[in-house]
Amino acid sequence: MGYKEDNAKKIEDAFSRFRANADAEFRNGLEAVLDAGVEYCLQEHYENPPYEEMRSVWQPRHVEEGGYGWILLHNGMEVNRKLWGNNPAFVNEANEQLNVVKSKVSNTGWVGIVLASLRETHYFNVMYEFIPMRAAIRDLKTEDFNKYFKPLAV
Repeated sequence: MGYKEDNAKKIEDAFSRFRANADAEFRNGLEAVLDAGVEYCLQEHYENPPYEEMRSVWQPRHVEEGGYGWILLHNGMEVNRKLWGNNPAFVNEANEQLNVVKSKVSNTGWVGIVLASLRETHYFNVMYEFIPMRAAIRDLKTEDFNKYFKPLAV
C-alpha cells in the first residue's frame, strides 16, 4: 500500500471514529434531556402543584398510582427506554403505553417521548397533569444546551 492509500485509509478511519463518537454523544445528550424532562415533571408535581388545595390529594398519588417513562427512537427503532414508579404493576402499564406510542411513530431521525401513565380505574384531573408537563417543558427549554451536549474533540 502506497502513502496515498495509507493516508486515505487513515482519513476514513478518523471519520468513522468521529461518526461513532458523535452518535454516542448525541444519544447520551438526548437521554440526559429525557431524564431531566421526567425529573422536571416530578418536581413540578411535588413542589408547584397547580391547585394548592389539591396538593395533599393528588400530588403523592401520581407516582403511587401511575408513573412516568420515556422512550428514545432512531429511525423508528427503539434505542432505549426508562421507567419511574413505585408499583411494579404501574411500571408495567407505563411500559405497555410506551409500546403503544412506539408503534405509532414513523418519523425518521431521533424522537424522544416522555409520558405520564395513569391508571384508568382512578380519576385524575387532566389540567393537574397538563400544567406540570408544560412547566417541565418550559424549565427544560431554559437549560443550557451545553449541559446535555458536549463538544467533540477532533
